[in-house]
Amino acid sequence: MSLVQQLNIFDCDTNIQQNDWIFQRLEALQIERTLNVGELKISRTERFYVVEKEAEFEEVFRNIERCYEFINQNLLH
Repeated sequence: MSLVQQLNIFDCDTNIQQNDWIFQRLEALQIERTLNVGELKISRTERFYVVEKEAEFEEVFRNIERCYEFINQNLLH
């Protein structure tokens, strides 16, 4: 039995990330600062990115790539 890993657009093209304004703002986000994107509130601690949507969820990410992917998936909801 072989396992097939499904890739998404965020894994395949780093140009998308580097040229996207949300990714650029995440990269520039300083520790202990907050960024608002639509209804999402993104905070950065020394070790994590925290994404919140009031009264719905709070997710913690260790790296910027997964945080960016999560934000893009949840902007439509």
